Amino acid sequence: MGRNPDNLVADITLTTPPFFKPMTSNELYQGLEKILQIPAGTAREKTLLAEHSTWDSVGVMEFIVFVDEHFGLSLLPHQISESKTIGDLAKLCGNNIPD
Repeated sequence: MGRNPDNLVADITLTTPPFFKPMTSNELYQGLEKILQIPAGTAREKTLLAEHSTWDSVGVMEFIVFVDEHFGLSLLPHQISESKTIGDLAKLCGNNIPD
């Protein structure tokens, strides 16, 4: 599956407030659904990242930008590359997301 340019980071970027407020797990999952280009409401804690062709170097960079803009977190690529599931990514953001 090729990347749809309409679904890149510009589309997942919400208005950035002048301060960072905690993102809900639902908002995190919605952002990941857009990055992975999967149907809304289908992301789960145990969703395997490697099963999605859009989880590549571009997807990793989109996630880095997403968490920076919405959490104010600066994650490094090696932190993300160790993540196997959406739940692993959520833990990097400090969320405890149930199944």
